[in-house]
Order: sequence, then structure tokens, then C-alpha cells
Amino acid sequence: MKAWFVAALLAVAIMVAVFSCADAAQEQTASDWEKEGWSQIDNASYEKALDAFSKAIDLQPDNESLWFDRAFVLSMQDRLNESVAAYNQALNLTEKKLEKNSQDALAWQSKSVALSGLGRQEESSKAALKAVQIYDQEIKENPKNSTAWWYKGENLANLQRFEEALPAYEKVIALNDSKRLKDAWLTKATLLMELGRYDESFPAFDDAIKIIAANDTESLSQAWQWKGSALSEAASLEKSDDTALLNQAYQAFEKSTEVNPKNVWAWINKGWVAEKLGRSEEMMQAFDNATQIDPRNAQAWKSKADALYHAKRYNDSVAAYDKLIEIEPENAKAWLGKGDVLNESGRQSEAQESYKKALTIANASLKADPKNADSWLSKGDVLQKTQVYDAALQAYDEAINNSPPYWNTIIQSAWMGKADTLLKTGKYEPSLEAYNQSIDLIPVDESAWKGKSDSLQALGRSDEASFALRMAGILGYKDRKAANLPANETGNSTSNGLV
Repeated sequence: MKAWFVAALLAVAIMVAVFSCADAAQEQTASDWEKEGWSQIDNASYEKALDAFSKAIDLQPDNESLWFDRAFVLSMQDRLNESVAAYNQALNLTEKKLEKNSQDALAWQSKSVALSGLGRQEESSKAALKAVQIYDQEIKENPKNSTAWWYKGENLANLQRFEEALPAYEKVIALNDSKRLKDAWLTKATLLMELGRYDESFPAFDDAIKIIAANDTESLSQAWQWKGSALSEAASLEKSDDTALLNQAYQAFEKSTEVNPKNVWAWINKGWVAEKLGRSEEMMQAFDNATQIDPRNAQAWKSKADALYHAKRYNDSVAAYDKLIEIEPENAKAWLGKGDVLNESGRQSEAQESYKKALTIANASLKADPKNADSWLSKGDVLQKTQVYDAALQAYDEAINNSPPYWNTIIQSAWMGKADTLLKTGKYEPSLEAYNQSIDLIPVDESAWKGKSDSLQALGRSDEASFALRMAGILGYKDRKAANLPANETGNSTSNGLV
């Protein structure tokens, strides 16, 4: 499991908890729609989640928590423009609350989340610190105020001050706040995972699992899923034999799917871990189950398509990509992935058509929003695949420059694309720097370490190259393809009709 996904899980946990108090005062119907939305997010069914949140907003348009929900699910779909609009709406609503009561700590917390979503990190931090200040005063007046401890922990976690947030959650646990005990243990475990303290994280997940009621299958399944994520993450960082941890991760995901067979994310994660363990039959069964449970789940089809591609079952992979495209016809990455499979299987003419479609979608998106970082990234990927290297480098730079600072996955992918392009064109020093930038953002990306090794080898730095290659192997890199090789000395190429 990659670090970005762990961070996403943490974001969901925090955001759900932040607004749980507001739900109690809302009409049942709006609350039901919100609950339905988050249930769909857990299953990676983002369109269904968006529909549910939209219905909730129709009922309560002045509820900022619902706008946060909408912003979050839009961001998960890489629909950044619409996500920003939702965050702006939430910010306007919280500003109105603070005009009425400047000591409303929850409003300051909401303001912080909205500003963070808009990329205004300095202002976001100030708002979160203001909330912490108010909660500290409440704790001073009543040290047993578990609600204040809870929200203090959330604000510190949102500030990524995890070491300081931990004692706040531990205080909630010590006060035995039955309303928040399960979530406090889960959040503590997740924070320990984020801090790399895996040996402490595993028993914390176990403590959470022990207190979850047997009939609360959704929470129980999610807790096992998150423990599996922690075990998988730890395995990717283990410098010796990681097989034992991967097997434990597989067992955790298996338990998650036993408790709730409809947990699509657990099936997807189980498939990913099975692939790392070389258990191809179990891998394909997991992805098959995910697509059968939710045939409209784009991530499930993407995972299945990738697995089939790696197994060299190219025709089946193309069929899976076609299913994904049927669900999301304007998904440039889906057309790009299909093009890669077609190209690998020797169907170059069809691959070019798929790449052209991906580029058309990216260009249309950029026409509507010239600052759409994700579309610049897709455009760069297409241009690199079709050897239009100079234009690809420009697109990657646009993706980096226009990406909000909290979108590490887009920024890291852009640095990776830029690094691969520079390596292919024989520009080894700049490619090494770009791979280092990528590794700084996501240190557990095995492909970045492999690219770094290729750059170092080309520069004649064999010892460093060997170390980087060992790191790639430790992180799970499998040499499915040959190393990137220069196209020519200048890095220029024909356009292939793609611009």
C-alpha cells in the first residue's frame, strides 16, 4: 500500500469526525444521504457518493459539512475546479458563522479545512491554531472535557502535527468516552502508521477491533482494512524479508472481506497484496469480486486491467479498460492505459488512436481550465508515450506549477514523467534531479528508485546505482520492462500528429 492511500484514509477519518457533531442537529433525511455518501466513498463509488451528497445539499444548502463532503469526493475524482468551488462555498458559510460568534471553535476548524482545500495553507494553519487555542481554554476549565480533547487532536492532526495529536486522542481513550472510543483508537493507530511507528500501530488497530460491536460490520471491516494497509505499508519499507508482513496484510484484508463481503476497497487491496506475493489466482479472484460487487466502480476495473496487463493477458486487459471507459468515457488516463496495453501487444495503430483520444480529452479540459494540473499531467504522459518529448516536458512543468501543494500524487507523478522523459532523451543529470524530487514526495515509489538507478548508471556512478536498484527491489519493483533508453541526443522527435 502506498503512502498516498494511507494519507487519503486518514483524511477521510478526520473529515468524517470533524463534522459528526453537526449531523445530530440536522434533519434525518439529509443525514441519511450524507451517511450514504460516505458509505459509497468507502466502496470507491464516487459518482454514487456525489449524487448522495448533492441530494443532502438540496435539503440543507447552508450546511458547510455537506459542501466539504462534496469537495472531497470531487477531489477524489480529480475534478479539481468543481472541488475548489465547493470549498469556496464551505468557506463562505463558515465565515458567516464566525461573524456571529468569533469563539466558535468548530467554525474555525471548518475554516481551516476549507482554506487547506483551497491551497491557502498558511491561513489554514492559523485557523486551526485558533481552534486549538479555544479548545485549550475549554480543557483548562474542565480537564475531563473529552469533546475538547477530541477536537484538539483533530486540529493538530489536520496540521500534520501527529506527535502532538496523539496525546489528545490518548486522553479521549483514558477518559473512556464511549461515543468516540472506537474512533479514538482507530485514529491513534492511523497516526502511528503515518509516523512510521508500525509496531505500535498494529496493536492499536487490534484494540479498536476488540471494542467494535460484532454487528457493526462496516466499521469492523474498515478497521481490518486499515490494519492491512499498515501491514502492507510496513512491508514496503522493510529492508529484509517482507513476506511475513505481506502475508499478515493479506490475512487482514481477507478478514475485512469476510466481515463485509461488499467492501470493494478491501477486495482491491487484497488483490494488490496478492500480486506482490505472487499469488496470481487469488489476485484475479479479488479483482473479479470487486468488479462483480460494483460493476460501475472505476478503480476496480483499473486495478483489474493493470493486473491483466502485468500478467501479459493483453486482450483481457484491453477488455477491462473498455469497461472502465464505458463508465468514464472522458477519463484521459483510461484511454492512455488502454493505449499502453495495445502498444505492448503489438497493436500500434490502435494504440495511436487511443493516445489521440486521451490527448483530445486532455486538451478539451485545458481549454476549459488552463490551470488544470491533472489534465496537464495526462497530456504530458500522452506526449511522452508518443515521443513528443519537448512538449511533454513543458506539460509536466505546467502540471507541477499548477498543482495545489497538497496534491502530492499529481506533483510526484509529474516529476516522475519529467524524469522518465529526461532519461529517455539522454539528459541524465536533470533526470536524476527529477527522480530525487519524486522520491522526496513519495519515498516508497519503487519506480522512482529504479529510474534513479538508471540515471546513476548512465552517469557512471555504479555503486550509487546499485544501492538505488536494491531500494527499488526492496520496495517491490519487478523488472517487467527494459530500462528507459535515450531516443536521441537532442531530445527532439517527430510530432506523430500529436500536439
